[in-house]
Amino acid sequence: MSNKTGCMCCAYGPLTTFPAIVSFFATILTYSAAFGCSLFTSGNNQASVGSWGLWTVEGRQINLELDATLYDYVCYSYAQVVPFGDPSAFLDAPMKAGRAFSAIAATLAGPLWVTIMMLCCVNFGNNRVIFKVISLWCVFVGVMILLELAGMASKFCKDQVQCKIGSAGILAIVSFFLWLLTALLVATMNQEPRALAGDASFDNQPKEVVVETKTRNPDGTVTVTTRKTITHADGSKEVIESSDIEATGVKM
Repeated sequence: MSNKTGCMCCAYGPLTTFPAIVSFFATILTYSAAFGCSLFTSGNNQASVGSWGLWTVEGRQINLELDATLYDYVCYSYAQVVPFGDPSAFLDAPMKAGRAFSAIAATLAGPLWVTIMMLCCVNFGNNRVIFKVISLWCVFVGVMILLELAGMASKFCKDQVQCKIGSAGILAIVSFFLWLLTALLVATMNQEPRALAGDASFDNQPKEVVVETKTRNPDGTVTVTTRKTITHADGSKEVIESSDIEATGVKM
């Protein structure tokens, strides 16, 4: 058991890479879901389908509204364009709630991923509270990004034709499950760090020195003598010797 903290490779074992990888994808999807312009879509045919987000709107939808060719499929903030520049037209309570949840998730996702990455190379000692906090943090971020779907309950969405979940909304759901998986991996991973040099648990480990000697016998055989000296933490030494005879013709 190690109580000393410090930097080391795979401080809690190589399996720490699994939550790091899963949380990386969860973070990417969280940002995509939070700021994507396709939380929900509207329209009953391909020609009139529009995509809307909590913070942005798809340029193609602006084309439909303004009959312009200035915009494309890129996401634009509502403040950049008319007639969506006035937030009072769509920013009701559900949209505000969705924005708040997405902002919280996006703010916490990055630092959370960095913290999980630190488990791969930093020994925090035997402080199991850290693992519990990280697990709960993952669950919280997952719930926040999932709750951004509250924006679909807005009047703005309901006023559209056939309003339904878009790709950003689907990414929010996938991200939620990835954060739950990350929380599970962190909670069940090895929480006993490997010993660091200078730590009591490292210094108290028995030290072994093995010396092998070969002696040629008159009959041509070779006797191999292995001498293992074990030095214990209290300074006592234990010597173990073993001998084996090799076949004739073995070179020394």
